[in-house]
Amino acid sequence: MSNHLKQVFVSYTASVMISAFVSGCGNSNSDVKVGIEPLSTLTEIANEKPEPVSPVRVPENPAELKLAVERGHYAFHTYGCWHCHEIGDEEVPGMRNDVAMGPDMADVGSRLNAEEILQSILRPNIAIAEPKEKHMVDGVSRMPEFEDPLAKDDINDIVLFLSQCKLHAIPETMVVEVTSENYNEIVENSNGLVLLDFWAEWCFACLEISPILDEIAPEYQDRIKFCKIEVDENPLLVEKFVPDVMFPCLVIVKDGKVVDRKYGMGGAQDPRLFFKDWFASFLPNP
Repeated sequence: MSNHLKQVFVSYTASVMISAFVSGCGNSNSDVKVGIEPLSTLTEIANEKPEPVSPVRVPENPAELKLAVERGHYAFHTYGCWHCHEIGDEEVPGMRNDVAMGPDMADVGSRLNAEEILQSILRPNIAIAEPKEKHMVDGVSRMPEFEDPLAKDDINDIVLFLSQCKLHAIPETMVVEVTSENYNEIVENSNGLVLLDFWAEWCFACLEISPILDEIAPEYQDRIKFCKIEVDENPLLVEKFVPDVMFPCLVIVKDGKVVDRKYGMGGAQDPRLFFKDWFASFLPNP
């Protein structure tokens, strides 16, 4: 067979498999034959001891692995997996199949290893996702078995892509939320310097400062207590510490008394340097 004819054949097969994938995820009784077994056959498969699947092929070269992951991401969309599986808030090219929606894949790499992901594609009845009643019909997974020899490389790439889908843990912030109710306990009874960040959701400049404070707070542990105060929910504290009612307002307090106050970062080009210089004037030399 010529290379051109092979390309045409593979492209046609991929198109049919897309239809099978989309139809099969939503309807276990689908008449599509490629990649999907009839319900009776699936029931038999579910009761049989599955044969082990081939191991996932992981390129040793980092550049090749990165390329395989990119191909897998593309294949995830090409084969229509997005119809039934989200990847976080990633945009998709069309409407999802709400009836057959499976688990979000955004963190699948933290829950399953590569072999388990591969098995879930090739032998979906072995481990049906929770809630099971949503992902199966008559005890059989809505997900069709997907083991076409022509697609083995694409399946391997999809597994590599899904294996690296992991949500990074959000580090615990050292910035304390202060309200009128806990102000005395957190601020008045604190020894040393306290930074009060008066902020609001509608204040764009406030939202720029917040992640910077989260980042630098660990550097000043045991020297400065970082606190944030939402202005709309704490009008009494705003009245006490922000006389000009302008935001963002950053207030340094010591022993319950205002030591200094700044409205924003004054157009500083380097926020870290701005806070470093400001804090240095109140901290003893190391």
